[in-house]
Amino acid sequence: MPTASVLTILASVFVLAITFHASVSASVESNPYVDSKNQFSINPPSGWTVDSSGAYGTAVILYGPTDSNFRINMNLIIEATSLSLTAYVSSAKSQLSSSLTSYQLVSETSTTIGGVAADELVNTFTQGSYSVEDKQDILVQNQKAYVITSTALQTNYGTYQPAFDESVQTFKLTGTAFPWTTVIIGAVIAGGVAIGLTIFFVRRKGQVNVPPAMPLPPPSAPPA
Repeated sequence: MPTASVLTILASVFVLAITFHASVSASVESNPYVDSKNQFSINPPSGWTVDSSGAYGTAVILYGPTDSNFRINMNLIIEATSLSLTAYVSSAKSQLSSSLTSYQLVSETSTTIGGVAADELVNTFTQGSYSVEDKQDILVQNQKAYVITSTALQTNYGTYQPAFDESVQTFKLTGTAFPWTTVIIGAVIAGGVAIGLTIFFVRRKGQVNVPPAMPLPPPSAPPA
């Protein structure tokens, strides 16, 4: 049975840097980041940096300020899946619980993002010396899972949550799905034509490659 990828479910980026405390207001950039290849758009929180290099298997990483030697961030990973949203989320929770140290599911909420049904998980866990809290907004559409992970420390998650929430709500799928249902019904009505449509999706077997969190790059020098 196919399962959700732990890398897809939890792609948390950890970057050591100089301590910086920021005052955060919930506002996003007026111009969205548009990914024409993956057919989505999202407005980053104001002043954040966009990394579309594909690092860590992401479609995009949105880097926020460094607070308490931890780089606040959001990222999006996309994966082909044959699972429904409910089954995907269930698989994700199971893998996270078994993969992360001191993992706790804080809350789970059904929501809608860009007109698409979604599920929101808020999690806490430890990664090395860090006590981390993140929010994962999961959508499944056209046999693809879209996982937006917003990550901060447990001590400052509440500070950045408004920015996380506002940015996530700007996420939109920009591709237009072909109306197969309409075509099939029309063909049956017109001439009783039997239409066979098979879509093949190539995906990895077994568990998908998902580490508990993205690798922590070694610091070039001890933090100040």
